Amino acid sequence: ALVKITFQNGSLYERPFYSYVDAQNYCRRNISYSGGKISRVEIIDTVANSVRPVWDASWDAQSNAAGLAPSL
Repeated sequence: ALVKITFQNGSLYERPFYSYVDAQNYCRRNISYSGGKISRVEIIDTVANSVRPVWDASWDAQSNAAGLAPSL
């Protein structure tokens, strides 16, 4: 899996993870979403070849909370 962070200034940061769950945990525990610097966070599942948006600055608070909630 790959975490892709898009910043407000247009720059990108990508960090690979061994598993999708590790990438989810990183998004929940290691990214500061306050301060207005991040515009979007996505997890790219390299096994299933899919992209899951986790957080977006344009979403309402409930949508962002749902994106960061642990999956069951």
